[in-house]
Amino acid sequence: MNTVVWVYGGSAAGKKTFIETISLHENLELINRLGWEGKQVAVCQESLDLIAQFEGDPIIEKRQSIPEIVSKLNQKYTNAIILIKGQDVDLKAKRLIKTRELIPDAGHKIVFMSVPFEELYERTTRQSWWEDSDTQEVVKGWLDYQITELKKLKDDFEIQIIDGSAGGGYKFLSDFE
Repeated sequence: MNTVVWVYGGSAAGKKTFIETISLHENLELINRLGWEGKQVAVCQESLDLIAQFEGDPIIEKRQSIPEIVSKLNQKYTNAIILIKGQDVDLKAKRLIKTRELIPDAGHKIVFMSVPFEELYERTTRQSWWEDSDTQEVVKGWLDYQITELKKLKDDFEIQIIDGSAGGGYKFLSDFE
């Protein structure tokens, strides 16, 4: 059985790095701790490529195809971890639920990359898309929204929280921090 894993976290929390680390088998200890040893890893490349940057971004529309793309990956692989980089637009569009309904025979999980807010904000300011209007309050609002929406899914999805901070070593955390 495959497991579909949506990777979430604030902007610049290390979602893409986590996905690359797992897909390239660069951290076998982490893979073992996650219980993913011996599993194939498939990445929904479109979730990495189609990143919406602003309200009304046309890329948002293109992300609608992610559940079908993941369904095709599910058909292609067996005993695999299918990794998807999640965005808030996916939460708003209920793509996690749609994907679960489309692939009921797979396991479904969320990994949340937790980074202390000060570090997260510093990382955010170094992003190419960052604008001066993205104040700490704005970035905190984005993060709070995401956490609130993810908590609503805790009855339907296993949620694993992982420390994505620079010195965190991908340790598991017990709650959103």
